[in-house]
Amino acid sequence: MFLFCTVSWCYPSGPPPYRRATLLPLVRMMDNPNSKQSKAAQKYSHPIIHLMRYEPNQVHGLFALLDWAEIPNNAQAIEIGSYTGESATLMLTHKPQMTLTCVDTWQWPLSEHYFDLRARPWGLIKHKADSIDAASRYNRDSFHLIYIDASHEYADVKRDIKAWLPKVKPGGVIAGHDYSRGWPGVRKAVDEIFGQPHATFIDSSWAVRKE
Repeated sequence: MFLFCTVSWCYPSGPPPYRRATLLPLVRMMDNPNSKQSKAAQKYSHPIIHLMRYEPNQVHGLFALLDWAEIPNNAQAIEIGSYTGESATLMLTHKPQMTLTCVDTWQWPLSEHYFDLRARPWGLIKHKADSIDAASRYNRDSFHLIYIDASHEYADVKRDIKAWLPKVKPGGVIAGHDYSRGWPGVRKAVDEIFGQPHATFIDSSWAVRKE
């Protein structure tokens, strides 16, 4: 039986109050928008988008996923496709004792710059590599949680899921972002492998628990 999980379902009394103070430590990790680094974003064909993950529904959805996953406080987790590290720092806000490894190619130098700003104070473990190359370096059953948010092309998503699923511990969770009509490749890949996710969330995350 598959469950559809909304924020109201994960939080029976409704989502927790959205307090800007909760996110201030995250926002402080950002560079001054008038800095040389921020202005340099104009050089790249894929400029940095600031604060993509701090909209309330995005925050509550990711937190709801972590609660649904029921991972231990000291969980081993890995994010595939970390970009500037926004979702990674949100995960650690909600699960501060979790060990979180971040895999990305950081193709655009400025995205890596912003990630590095966050990585140091938040203790993120940086693994700069292609998703499939990175997967080959970890043993089976290594992680309580794997979160995939890399390429959204159908073939790439399917490849990533197949490469990382064996790395999830029994009872652990494999999940990802953008399970939505706006990203048909993500939906198609997830549905073909799992039938449908065990849970979806208000931020368009999906999740499947490994037996």
